[in-house]
Amino acid sequence: MNERARRGRYLIAAAAAITLLGDGVIILLKIAHVGLFASGGSVIRWFITAVLFYVMWQEYQWARWIMVALLSLGLLLFLPIVFRNPQPLFIAIAVQFGAAVGLLAFPPSVSAFMAFQRTRQNENA
Repeated sequence: MNERARRGRYLIAAAAAITLLGDGVIILLKIAHVGLFASGGSVIRWFITAVLFYVMWQEYQWARWIMVALLSLGLLLFLPIVFRNPQPLFIAIAVQFGAAVGLLAFPPSVSAFMAFQRTRQNENA
């Protein structure tokens, strides 16, 4: 694996950690506030996000762009809340979404890592 692909691997891992850990904290806060049953949709969304990151790690480019689209949509829908009520928690959530989108959408090293993964899977097939 060359240096560019290695950097892409780190960026995907960082985006996954930021997203899954951040969402996990928010979900735990929600569960503490409204209970597990009322938070079921958030828990399911967290698992879907984890699966999409796993699929992206396995080299499926479409999963990357679905993640970028969903995180961007989440950020766009959340920004009006942040501007109306700029609490630190809301700002942190917006930064989390923005950081994950930035890490996944723009660096060419992410594409290099995914190309490396695709080549490696083709060799193993």
